[in-house]
Formats: sequence, structure tokens, C-alpha cells
Amino acid sequence: MVTKYYITRNLRSLNRKYRRSKTQAEPLYYSKLAIIELCGWIEISLDEIFETNAPKFANQRRYSKKFAGQLDKTYGFHEVSHLQPLIIALVGYSGLEQLEASCDRRLMGGLHRNLNELTDMRNRLAHTYIKGFGVTIESPQLILGRLEHVANGLDHFAEQLDLLAATLRDI
Repeated sequence: MVTKYYITRNLRSLNRKYRRSKTQAEPLYYSKLAIIELCGWIEISLDEIFETNAPKFANQRRYSKKFAGQLDKTYGFHEVSHLQPLIIALVGYSGLEQLEASCDRRLMGGLHRNLNELTDMRNRLAHTYIKGFGVTIESPQLILGRLEHVANGLDHFAEQLDLLAATLRDI
């Protein structure tokens, strides 16, 4: 289960500051920071899920090291560009198919949609700066809502990955 205590605390703090903003620019800064914070938490949470489960799938040290190297080189969490290649590296295509078949489509659909949308937001925000006030950035309150979808999806993903490992051990 992913720990969301600190990220929830951080996002709530940013939301309070957002609501109490005194200038036109402050809400934009707090919104941008909320997105960056959530994205950092997602990357750390995914790393923890993969690091916890990797030993269940790769028994030999050389394969564990190879997967750890791929995980270290992955900067992002887009479903197709980042997440799927890591899953395939860990469990193979057959494992990916089993994982997809066992997962709740609603939870995983919400997770993937939010991961992909947050990737786009983060990339746009990380490679620019706020020049004016015509920029639209999701508020920290909306980012808190995204946190719930992402955390529920990550918890489900971690559970299903653990179940897959147990299934493979029984074979």
C-alpha cells in the first residue's frame, strides 16, 4: 500500500495557501507546485512498488541488477512510455497480459488516465515558466482529487502484482 500521508499534507497546505493568495500570481505558483509535488510522489511510489516486487520475479542477481538499472533510467510514469516497459521487463508479455486481465478496469483506467494527463501537465510546466496570468493550471484542490484516483490505482496495481508473483511461485 502506498503511503500518502505526506503528499496529502503537502497538497492540503498548498491548497490553503492557494485559497489565501494575495496576488494574481500566487495561485499559479501553488498550482504548479502541487502538480510537481504529486508527480514526484507518483515516481517515488512506483519505484517502491517495483523495488518491492522485483525480487519476487527475478531470482538471479544478474536479472535483478538489469531490472534495477532499467528502473533507475526511467524518469516518468506515462502508461505506454514508462509503465508498460517496466512491467514487461519485470514479468514479460505473458505476465503483462495476466496482470491486465486480473486488474479492475475502472481503477486502472482512472490510474492510467491520471498518469498520462499528469505527465502532460508536468512536462508542460517543467519546461516553461509563468509569464503572465492567462495560464490555466489545475488548482491544488483538483490535484488532491487526482491523488485519490492515483493512490487507489497504485494500491490495486501493487496488490495485483503481488498476486501475480504468488501465482507464478505456485506453478
